[in-house]
Amino acid sequence: MAQKVPVAYERTGGFRESVRASGGEPSVRILARSKRYAGPYYANLFGIAEDDLLYSIRRLNCINGDPVSIEMALIPCLLFPTIEEIDVSVFSLYETYEMLGRKPVMAQEKLDIEAVGARDAGLLGLEQGDLVLLLECVSYDASGQAIEYVKSFNRGDAGGYTYTY
Repeated sequence: MAQKVPVAYERTGGFRESVRASGGEPSVRILARSKRYAGPYYANLFGIAEDDLLYSIRRLNCINGDPVSIEMALIPCLLFPTIEEIDVSVFSLYETYEMLGRKPVMAQEKLDIEAVGARDAGLLGLEQGDLVLLLECVSYDASGQAIEYVKSFNRGDAGGYTYTY
């Protein structure tokens, strides 16, 4: 059984900070990094051209060595031209955005349930077809500019999310 993730870790201070506050030891492993064209959907989301580049980061988040989530983040290179120089296995993405002058101040999230595929199931210690919490999130800076799109697959037995309205 995976470690429990503190509720609302994504927005209250980041995965690492919340895990440490609850007495756990967080770790983040970079699975892949690349650049890709925005295409029509993400160009519209970020207000950029379809042929502008997005920096893509895929990471595995663990607590005390147990995998709890896989996240894929897309970040407009135009907004963060030096993002590749920062080690995002050490710094959270939110810390990185703030260091680069665009502090996230708001996020819109969509929570769903999805069957996990074979590749992600293996990384999370699950079986193909097991259900995971799917969280899609768009983060915005103070000007209202979308600065990040994240899709994460979260073990259902590793915690949940709390929303305050």
